[in-house]
Amino acid sequence: MKNQALRVLIALSFGSVAACGDSKSSNPPATPDGGVQGVGVAFSDPAARGCELLLIEGAGRVESVTFADTVRGTFLREAPRVAVSVVSTGDSPIAQGAVQVALSGDPAGVEVKTVRCVNAQASALDGVTASLR
Repeated sequence: MKNQALRVLIALSFGSVAACGDSKSSNPPATPDGGVQGVGVAFSDPAARGCELLLIEGAGRVESVTFADTVRGTFLREAPRVAVSVVSTGDSPIAQGAVQVALSGDPAGVEVKTVRCVNAQASALDGVTASLR
């Protein structure tokens, strides 16, 4: 039952932003000499298996988002908003740094506006926060 709920969550997450494609990349999201800094996303609840977050650009800009092999994800950028959707590939927490955001400009100028997460049964989790570290 857990796997079926997780598959439904994955299908819904990717169906809503399918036009973006998969943003998984073997290239690192940041290069110090290019003025781009990579930061990882950390979720506050280890029960989270799938999350959507909305980033708002200010003095900083999201250049790209990449995902580790332990998760599947995608993102859609419509400045000044960036929507990120990520799900764990197994029944394990989304590790800190499994989602990498490449930022240019002032990294403090990108705000995590909203976060919505579900557990392995696809039930909503209340009070989950995400931070860029």
